[in-house]
Amino acid sequence: MYKLAIKAIPFGLDYLAATIKCSKGVMKNNVLNFAKSVEADLTKSVRLRVSPDITIPVNPATSAAKKPSFAIDAKSLAQNPLAEGELGNMAIRINKQAAKDEPAFRMYLEEMFPGLTIETRAKGISSNYSKLKKAINKKGKVVSSDEDGLKIITDFIAGRVYPKDFTRKDLIRVLQDVEINGKPLSRREKRFVLRALNGDRSLSPSQKKVADKLLRPVLLKVAEKQSEPVFNTVMLGMMKDALNRNITTIDKLAMEGVNLKLLAQLESNPAIKPIKVIRFCNYRGPDGIPVFSDAQIREIEKMQLATGEKFSITTCASDKDILKYGMANLTNEEASAIKNYGYTRAQMKIELPDGRITELQVGKGDFYRLEHDAIYNCMQEKNTINDIFKPYQARLLSLDERNALRYQRYSQNCHNDDRISQLGGKMKVRNIPKGLPKSLSRKNMEILCDSDDAIQKAKLEGFKPHYEISFVA
Repeated sequence: MYKLAIKAIPFGLDYLAATIKCSKGVMKNNVLNFAKSVEADLTKSVRLRVSPDITIPVNPATSAAKKPSFAIDAKSLAQNPLAEGELGNMAIRINKQAAKDEPAFRMYLEEMFPGLTIETRAKGISSNYSKLKKAINKKGKVVSSDEDGLKIITDFIAGRVYPKDFTRKDLIRVLQDVEINGKPLSRREKRFVLRALNGDRSLSPSQKKVADKLLRPVLLKVAEKQSEPVFNTVMLGMMKDALNRNITTIDKLAMEGVNLKLLAQLESNPAIKPIKVIRFCNYRGPDGIPVFSDAQIREIEKMQLATGEKFSITTCASDKDILKYGMANLTNEEASAIKNYGYTRAQMKIELPDGRITELQVGKGDFYRLEHDAIYNCMQEKNTINDIFKPYQARLLSLDERNALRYQRYSQNCHNDDRISQLGGKMKVRNIPKGLPKSLSRKNMEILCDSDDAIQKAKLEGFKPHYEISFVA
């Protein structure tokens, strides 16, 4: 087998430097003949190695183009060898544009959320490619331009803002003013709740019963307070954007009952940064504590009434007992807000001034990384799965229906554990339920993710993306 490895940085053909690697000793004229024989077929055979373990198909002949040479749909992907290469080229172009835009987007978020931790990232080439191909094959999408691709990859550039973790002092401070069903908590109730959040196992059955009854409503109130700085900033930004576009007025916002304190800030602070949200998602597990409260969601709905904007809000009221009653009676929007594995985040699709769409996430938690990199990626069977995850993936996909549901519940509880620790409670790492493979435990997921990070970091030392062509001779 002859392997032609072509290295290039950047990826344009003008920079290609070819090296022929042969599995057997070959005379110079045979190598030259081989090179000529593959030249005509180059566009059908080349792949870009974007990382030490991952390649995607590309079409070097059109690497300098600004759009695909033809419309790409499921049929062309199946029948035309060049289609996948054209899709790979699009994935590269979208990544390059995202990398170019990321610094300005990060600065925008840092100015919008001063004092909070901000992360931004440009979606990777292989992730772009996977998402495009999946949308074309499974959703019937057709892409004729990069603009079509960006409508699919709405997180081509994305940001995250992390609300500050509450300390125990923060938690106690909120508890002083908490009211449940219109009544403040008694000193006794506050004490039981605090002991429960601290993992105190010495609570008597009657004390635990009181604490368990109050725990979720208390955490919902605490979560609302924790997210308040982020929510107020986003709410002010949306209203400022609506005012800039002349689709509402301060008076209209006031008439719909929007928080008067926010309206006072809107009028007095010219430094408020506008933000145009076109979709709002408030995800949680079946009994999870969402990032934003029902009351905060109602504020957004009031603003919509005052502006006439009707962007979708994906959320599910926190008082719905999904563990007990299931999701049969939920609307489609409510059901889509509930995540089987407990994923807890707020996500917003944001329209940039030039019309492109990007994403902002709100939320944090160590288990988020583990669920995304292990459970989510393995369940999606992405081509970004590295070898170290393959045994985990095989075990995960082999679970029967009963144990798959038990594992989902375990994942939900891990998210809930993280959430409690963010809100001032004591962090705990629970054991995986008996009967489920220990290789699927949170502890093992963390080992896999950390090991993979270390392996990839080591592999990336000295690595440069390059083109490769393999032929059997």
